[in-house]
Amino acid sequence: QRVVSKDTLSIMVGRNQSMVSEFVLLGLSHSQNLQVLLFIIFLMFYLLIVFGNIIIMVLIATDRNLHSPMYFFLANLSFVDMWLSSVTTPKMIVDFLRKNKSISFSGCMSQVFFAHCIGAGEMVLLVVMAYDRYVAICKPLHYFTIMNLKRCTRLVVTSWTIGFVHALSQLVAILQLPLCGPMEIDSFFCDIPLVINLACMDSHDLDTLVNADCGVVIVTCFILLLISYTYILFTVRQSSTSGASKALSTCTAHITVVMIFFVPCIFIYVWPLKITWLDKFLAVFYSVFAPLLNPAIYTLRNKEMRNSMKRLKSYFVNNKDQFSSYIGGRGGNVLLRNSIVMFLIATDYNLHSPMYFFLANLSFVDMWLSSVTTPKMIADFLREPKIISFAGCMCQVFFDHCVGAVEMMLLVVMAYDRYVAICKPLHYFTIMNLKRCTGLVLASWAISFVHAMSQLLAVVHLPLCGHMEIDSFFCDIPLIIKLSCTDYHNLDIYMNANCGAVVVTCFILLLISYTYILITVRQSSKSGASKALSTCSAHITVVMIFFVPCIFIYVWPLNIIWLDKFLAVFYTLIAPLLNPAIYTLRNKEMKHAIKNLYETTIVPRTEFIILGLSHSQNLQVLLFVIFLIFYLLIVSGNIVIMVLITTDPHLHSPMYFLLANLSFVDMWLSSVTTPKMISDFLKENKSISFAGCMSQVFFAHCIAAGEMVLLVIMAYDRYVAICKPLHYFTIMNLKKCTGLVLTSWTIGFVHALSHLVVIVELPFCGPKEIDSFFCDMPLVIKLACMDSHNLDILMNADCGVVGVTCFILLLISYTYILITVHQSSKSGASKALSTCTAHITVVMIFFVPCIFIYVWPLNITWLDKFLAVFYSVFTPLLNPAIYTLRNKEIKNAMKRMKNLLLNEK
Repeated sequence: QRVVSKDTLSIMVGRNQSMVSEFVLLGLSHSQNLQVLLFIIFLMFYLLIVFGNIIIMVLIATDRNLHSPMYFFLANLSFVDMWLSSVTTPKMIVDFLRKNKSISFSGCMSQVFFAHCIGAGEMVLLVVMAYDRYVAICKPLHYFTIMNLKRCTRLVVTSWTIGFVHALSQLVAILQLPLCGPMEIDSFFCDIPLVINLACMDSHDLDTLVNADCGVVIVTCFILLLISYTYILFTVRQSSTSGASKALSTCTAHITVVMIFFVPCIFIYVWPLKITWLDKFLAVFYSVFAPLLNPAIYTLRNKEMRNSMKRLKSYFVNNKDQFSSYIGGRGGNVLLRNSIVMFLIATDYNLHSPMYFFLANLSFVDMWLSSVTTPKMIADFLREPKIISFAGCMCQVFFDHCVGAVEMMLLVVMAYDRYVAICKPLHYFTIMNLKRCTGLVLASWAISFVHAMSQLLAVVHLPLCGHMEIDSFFCDIPLIIKLSCTDYHNLDIYMNANCGAVVVTCFILLLISYTYILITVRQSSKSGASKALSTCSAHITVVMIFFVPCIFIYVWPLNIIWLDKFLAVFYTLIAPLLNPAIYTLRNKEMKHAIKNLYETTIVPRTEFIILGLSHSQNLQVLLFVIFLIFYLLIVSGNIVIMVLITTDPHLHSPMYFLLANLSFVDMWLSSVTTPKMISDFLKENKSISFAGCMSQVFFAHCIAAGEMVLLVIMAYDRYVAICKPLHYFTIMNLKKCTGLVLTSWTIGFVHALSHLVVIVELPFCGPKEIDSFFCDMPLVIKLACMDSHNLDILMNADCGVVGVTCFILLLISYTYILITVHQSSKSGASKALSTCTAHITVVMIFFVPCIFIYVWPLNITWLDKFLAVFYSVFTPLLNPAIYTLRNKEIKNAMKRMKNLLLNEK
């Protein structure tokens, strides 16, 4: 075996960095117009990934019913999923707003290493979870003996070790490669095959070897999974039906996760052909969608997790006043405000200077200083026994002192930065170069680590006895020393003197810096002095807010408990909360950065002109009144149906569940286009931004396609009700109905996204006039500066296929229904058909215009406008009327609602 030392590895990195300093990531799309949309989508996805996986970890950590091997592994899987996504997704999200999508050589190698380390670790962890299920099902009596905590911990550590060794072998292989040529990687992150393609040598054998290595890991894990589940299936087959059902129910979520994660990975590293767009899609799938779906799969398909969430929900509801007052006031704002500051500095090139580099680090430190104590404090508001473990207490001591000392050092460094900027302005960027700035930040962390470690070693060996009560909201050294079974007076003085020395030393250095600044400013002109001091005022304010409480706590000889608590809250929570506000409100460049971010992401760059239904000015007011009434009727009518179905127990059946969803879809389908059309009747300039136009295209197709699929599902519901009446409620259970509705939304989303990706890349020029009342795909394609005939046919064919396929499925359903009705009695046939007539009427009203628009080869403008109005306005308007006037149960529900309201009145 080959052993690579740290020195050798650094030499190899240095050798490549001498030739290559950075790579250019081409990302998911080259379209500038699509970047903001992708930024919003993936930012939402990433926040959901972090939030969802944190919820699972918190549930498993806090709920004693989930303290079992299976959930121990699930918590580790959530942790791994969160970090697997964090390796690539934040960089991808930031790059959506950057023109120069570059990544440093070390950053690229870090992505390669951690992606493979965490990815391989997750694969092994999934095998471990399959083994856990094998023991639980095949050896249930020995389960807790075999899967004890020690073994579980070892298995998790083994998964990380295997991932580490695999990733290190991959990293060593590519670090030695000589790289040359255009350093462009056609993806959103650095992966080994893409880096190997840049080598100045024949890399075919190495590419094959590396892919084989990855493939072996993936396929081996997959085979082990298959073996585990083969044993499980054999065992289940020999057991009772109820036992088999219960056993398999615990495996379904795991099998689903395995398929979602392994299939894309196997395809990428085993499939011989390279298809760039497919590789990008699969990479997004396993690095974004898999971590996004896993929490949903484990919570929706697992009773114990659902019960745990219910217990947590009831716990929050019972204590919501105390909790929400804190979160709404302070806790949530600390993370949000500091995150905004870091995001602005990272994305705005005008803020890429030493001063803002330190400010970004200060925001990061503020965020974590608050996170050391605040989450525990928040959780304790809702707990009766407000306890903390010894290890947790020592962690708070260490990190509070480490991060607190970092902030002090960092404020001194920022004062030094202002000293250089004002006293040596010509040499500022030479002195405060990136290397020195990074060194100063690292030095502040190193000094703080040593300080915090010395404090921890002093208290960790203390003999503690008596009542283990700490009269504060977190563990601090003076409070712990008081619990000692020895004479702690001298130790208390020593520890306070140590902390006080750090605080006072930093404060004196700050005073020296500002003394030099004031002397220099006094000798300069008034305008220069004013400008120089303006850059220091925010920093001085922050220094006073942070240092004064710290000096008072550790230097003041008297202990006043309520005052100590107040000052501790001040420097751990109020200071991190105020700092972002101080730096943004008192700093012109930060305010300009916020303004630029708003203008680049919100303000439209391209506009289209909507010509509307009619060019007659006299007709506009009449149309405004008519369509406003129609829209109000659409919203009120569909809301009435949803309220009736939700509140009336007689309507709690699959048919009305689907009808409520149809009303929801109808309301939003109309809301995509109608409000804009109504407001345009009173406008002379009927323009719509590019983002607004693309949004209309996306949501119109997403909701319309979803409605088509939903109507097919409703036809299937009628088929089951009439052709298999005895099994109706078994087949159409709530789980299946919910799954079918989600499927309709998924199909609509995929269909709309495929259209959006195509048209958003089109080059537009000339008169951007759309002869309709909203943006529809065929009309937008006509504005492209290219021959769009083939694309127009393709898009219309795609829409036509969806429409016609759904219509054919509807015809098949009703054919089966008619055959069944024909064979039954007359009374049964009459009753069965009465439930279908309303649905058939709605189907005809909705489908005929849609099929005509996208299948009819000729373009007749006035007819297209009429049909578009029909399916986007009249169909959502007529559906409530059709279902209420032709349905006895709905009419009876309305009568009951009316009587209830009259009685209450």
